[in-house]
Amino acid sequence: MLTKKIIGTAILFLAVTFSIQAQNADNRWAFGAGLNVFDNSTERDFGPKVEDYFGASDHSYGFRASAMYYIGGGFSAGLKGAFKTTMTGQDSNPDVSDFTMYNGLAVFQYALKGGDNDGWFDPYLSGDLGVTRWGGKSGFSYGLGGGVNFWFSDRFGLNVDSAWNMADVIPNGAVQPLENTVFSKLYFQHSLGLAYRFGKARDTDGDGVADKDDQCPEEAGPAENNGCPWGDTDADGVNNNDDMCPNEYGYAANNGCPWPDADGDGVADKDDACPDQPGPAENNGCPWPDTDGDGILDKDDPCPTEMGPNGCPDKDVLSGVPTTSLFGLESATLSQESKNQLDVIAEKMMAASADYKYNINGYTDTTGPESYNLKLSQDRADAVKAYLVSKGVSEESLVATGFGESNPSESNDSRPGREQNRRVEIIQE
Repeated sequence: MLTKKIIGTAILFLAVTFSIQAQNADNRWAFGAGLNVFDNSTERDFGPKVEDYFGASDHSYGFRASAMYYIGGGFSAGLKGAFKTTMTGQDSNPDVSDFTMYNGLAVFQYALKGGDNDGWFDPYLSGDLGVTRWGGKSGFSYGLGGGVNFWFSDRFGLNVDSAWNMADVIPNGAVQPLENTVFSKLYFQHSLGLAYRFGKARDTDGDGVADKDDQCPEEAGPAENNGCPWGDTDADGVNNNDDMCPNEYGYAANNGCPWPDADGDGVADKDDACPDQPGPAENNGCPWPDTDGDGILDKDDPCPTEMGPNGCPDKDVLSGVPTTSLFGLESATLSQESKNQLDVIAEKMMAASADYKYNINGYTDTTGPESYNLKLSQDRADAVKAYLVSKGVSEESLVATGFGESNPSESNDSRPGREQNRRVEIIQE
């Protein structure tokens, strides 16, 4: 039952207190002193104990001091002691003449934020083991607690600490707890005071630069290089302290920097005949020309002054491609089939020489007046031209002409014949 109460009380402290590590890896020693409050608790149950913890009617005030040393890994160990000369609350018994109370404890702390924390708020948990003496009677004491330091400088801070303790008092020299005396085995101990920490900053490599300021804490180096040794990062034979380009392989004649290459072609400007245009070393840093702009370099182009898909122009651009588009009766609207056909034609025209010209000839059947059909044929030719231009073909290379009912491809005496005559033909000049 007592064990459950101890655990419950410990959980309470973990829930309602923060804790802090008074020192760190660079300030391993810490001393503290200040006001100490003994809160004499005779309650055994958890609920009343919580009420007693926050009540001040049985508080007695005194002095406390502590000394701690940081071990590592967030852990510290040390000693603390406290005393008072009066007692209030339930132990103010007129039969007891000596209310002096003091204790000496070995303390172990764990920094919740780690031993390398340099912040102003730095929490810890603690446990202690030692001796408590009340009214001339002594007993072993142990407890759990925590605290918090608020550092307002690198050395000085305000410490707040709270702990729950159990003391087995030894009356008249006999080793036994007092169950029926005015002295309670359970008490709280709170403190508020100043903390001072100090120590020699870690310097693992012994170069005189503290590890926290040393960019190479395990390699000795001068302070002007942030504790790192002078090196040759780019392995160009020029030490970093003399190298104007320490991260780029260079030459001693150029202060450790590479010769510039403005166009990034791998040929240094001093050897590049075209320093602002990337080109291969075999052409002295200049690009191979493409005189006719057909995407084939002159050195590989059998017709370097004439554009063509294989370096030379295709004399019959529309070879093998249907060049006739059919239209509906009295319509100048392109069908989807005609658009698909014209897409292929547009690609071929754009891949060929820009000097080529194409005639777009529009026709009709004999349905309707001749003047009407002449205009309709022009509209059909213009529709085809506009579509090709929308696909990127140069307008200057296209000539659209309407011929009306003339030049029928089939007889207009039959419906199939008239359907074939409602057409536009594309002819390369």
